[in-house]
Formats: sequence, C-alpha cells, structure tokens
Amino acid sequence: MSLKSYIIARSILTLPMILLLLTILFFVLRVLPGDPVTMLEGKDIPEDVLQKRRAELGLDKPVLVQYFNYLGMIFQGNLGTTALSKIPVSYLIYQRLPATVELAIMSMIVAISIGILFGMYGARKLHGYLDYLARLYGIIIYSTPIFFLALVFILVFSIYLGIFPSSSRLNPLNELAYLDIRKTGFVLIDGLMARRIDIVIDWLHHLILPSLVLGLYLSGIFVRLTRSQVAESLSKDYVIAAKARGIHDSRILYKYGLRNAIIPIVTMMGLQFAALLGGAVITETVFSWPGIGSLVYDSILARDYNMVQGSIVIYAILVVIVSLIVDITYAYLDPRIRY
Repeated sequence: MSLKSYIIARSILTLPMILLLLTILFFVLRVLPGDPVTMLEGKDIPEDVLQKRRAELGLDKPVLVQYFNYLGMIFQGNLGTTALSKIPVSYLIYQRLPATVELAIMSMIVAISIGILFGMYGARKLHGYLDYLARLYGIIIYSTPIFFLALVFILVFSIYLGIFPSSSRLNPLNELAYLDIRKTGFVLIDGLMARRIDIVIDWLHHLILPSLVLGLYLSGIFVRLTRSQVAESLSKDYVIAAKARGIHDSRILYKYGLRNAIIPIVTMMGLQFAALLGGAVITETVFSWPGIGSLVYDSILARDYNMVQGSIVIYAILVVIVSLIVDITYAYLDPRIRY
C-alpha cells in the first residue's frame, strides 16, 4: 500500500472513531446528575419557565431524538450555541483554541528539551551519577501532581519573587490593545504583524510559568523513554563497531543512539501534543489561561452540552490530524516502514 492510500484509509477509519466518541460523550453527559436548566436559571425557576427553557434547548424531546438531531447538526458543520448566552460554540472555540496551541507548543519544547537531554546522558553512563540523577528526576517530576507543582511555582515565582505573573494571557491594558490587532488569534503572529513587540514580550512573560510547569511535568515521560530507548540502541553491534573505528562518543550518542531510538520518542511526542491540544485542563484552570481546557471545565460545571460536545469534536479532529502527521513522519525517519 502506498503512503497516499494509507493516509486515505486511515482518514476514513477515523470517522467511526469520532462517531463513537461523540456517542459516548452524548449519553455520559445526560446521565450526569443535575439539570442544565436549573443550573443556569436557579432551582427556584417557575415550572412554566422551566418547561419553556427546556424546549428552547431541545431537552424536552426523547434522548434518541436529541442524539440524531445533534449528529445532523455536526454533519452540517453546526456545533450549536451555548445554553446561556446563545453564542455559537464554533466562535468560542475559535477564540480559545489559539491560546491552547500556544501553551501546547511551548510546553512540548520545554518537555522535549529537558527530557531528551537528561535521557540521553543518563543512557550514555548507565548506572553512573548522571543516570541515577536522570532516573530520580523522571520519577519525582512525573509522580508530582501537576496542580501541586503549579501552586508551588506560583508561590515561589509569582508571590515570593514576583518574577512572573500567575494568571491570564496578557495584562489588562495589553488585552484591550490586542483586541484591535487580533487577526489570527495567535499573539506572537498578530503582535509581530502589527509591530507591537511590547504585546509579544508581555505574552511571553505570562506564558513562561504555565508552559514551564506543564513542560517539566511532561519531561518525566521523555526522560524515562529516551533513556531506555537510547540505552538499547547503544548496546547494538553497530555501536560497538563504531567505537572500534574510533568515532567520538558524542557522535555515537547522537547519530547512532538517538537517531535509532527516535521512532518511539516521536510517537510519544505526537500523543502528548494531541493531549495538550485537547486542553490542559488543570494547568489552564490554575493559571486562568484562556484556552480550550478552561472552557471545557466551565462548560461541564454549567452542564452546557453543546459547548462540551463541540469542544470534543474539535479535539477528535486535532488528534486525527496529529496522528496522521506522526505516521507520515515515520516513513521519513525509518525507511523500513512500508505502507
């Protein structure tokens, strides 16, 4: 099978996966305790108003009718409107998604840089000082709850040292100024296009702390994975032959060790990046970062079915795209892969 045929086949197979995900989500939301109308309007809402609001939201119809109506809307590209403010779900996702993408990219840069560096040098000196340090770091950082890590960083760097802000994406004044120059939703791109370097610097200042927390947390995965894969590669015969030819250890580490261990690392990169695009709920909530994660969290608390379901649709599509990119990358990194 050619690469093109494989991509087409994988794309077709993702449709049932998205449908199954939507089905599970639809019914899970409706068996959760709590009525969305009373949560929006209050428990003392008159019965006639209650019935009217339920009819407006389509909740007075049988569940199966609601389900097929929702699927029909999805296939038409309509994600519905929010329950309270009647704002199109797609508009809110469009407003929030760039912030999550920014956080995901910066967090992955931190995680990959620290994780691969520690993992490589731990594998280079197995059972040595660096190896024990890398393994200890990976265990401690990944076993630490991310909300605790976030609170510690806020306490140290925001409250005690006052170096970084602890919430939001921009300060209030720059937030207002950004509304006038917003085009893509990405502060870096919009700020550079408008030549507002002050807004870009302020954005970076706000982004450092949440991306550092999330990146450090994820780096624990990459430390352990890189160490084990590189150590396995360095034990192969071709590495022994390279050493016998007098090739420098650093060149062996990068060219023979990391390069031949990169496939599972790339897989993990794709999985973690897709998860981050789905919304790092805890990190975004703790740091009041205006991304998809905090939007979904607020929507679940409000029982806003359309908002939650619409976010999951976008998340599923992003996972599919990232998975395809990872599969295509395999073909370039490992010529043994045939489709």
